[in-house]
Amino acid sequence: MLSPAFSSAQTLKIEANPRVAQVNGLSNVKVRVEPDARNRSLVVEWFLFEGFESRKFFQLEGEAAKKWYEFRIKFEESGEWTIRAILKRNDDSQSSSATTVRVIGPDSEF
Repeated sequence: MLSPAFSSAQTLKIEANPRVAQVNGLSNVKVRVEPDARNRSLVVEWFLFEGFESRKFFQLEGEAAKKWYEFRIKFEESGEWTIRAILKRNDDSQSSSATTVRVIGPDSEF
């Protein structure tokens, strides 16, 4: 399944590939940030509803910041993971975008 297409009205888009992974498997995460002089930070967090959570932080320099941020996530627990990107600006506004990755283990039902 593919993430929705990026449009000029959006300021943030997140993609994960693959969307189904095995426990201890990796997913490639890409976050696209629309350039804006107000952009100051990007936080990407991934979590299970059961409470396991981790995050990655990027400092942004307004319009001079990169448009794409890429990294890998290793999933050590099975379940439906949410990966959320939060873009914070210098005027206290923010945008967010999220996707999910289903992680299956030996006892998981697909």
